[in-house]
Amino acid sequence: MAATEETSTGATLPGDSAHGSNAVEIGAQLLLDALGRKAAVSKAIGRPKLCGAAPDGEHSPTIHVRLSRYCKDRLEQRRIVQRRKYAADLVRDAIDEYRD
Repeated sequence: MAATEETSTGATLPGDSAHGSNAVEIGAQLLLDALGRKAAVSKAIGRPKLCGAAPDGEHSPTIHVRLSRYCKDRLEQRRIVQRRKYAADLVRDAIDEYRD
């Protein structure tokens, strides 16, 4: 662990570096203190990268499809029942099942 920490301005402060899950907990608490609500923290962090996603700075490949209103409504109902945040997660699951 480092004996000093650097601020965003480059100034040093005495202290120890945090790593791994300890750093995650400290960072999450820092964001919660700054933003005030867990929902705001989730929004600030954003969605995680997809497994095997593109390297930093590149976007994951996308596919666009048109669905009937009936199909879209069924997908939305299933998303709600499964308590999933995004319909795209269900589509990815279906593609994974199809590939296997």
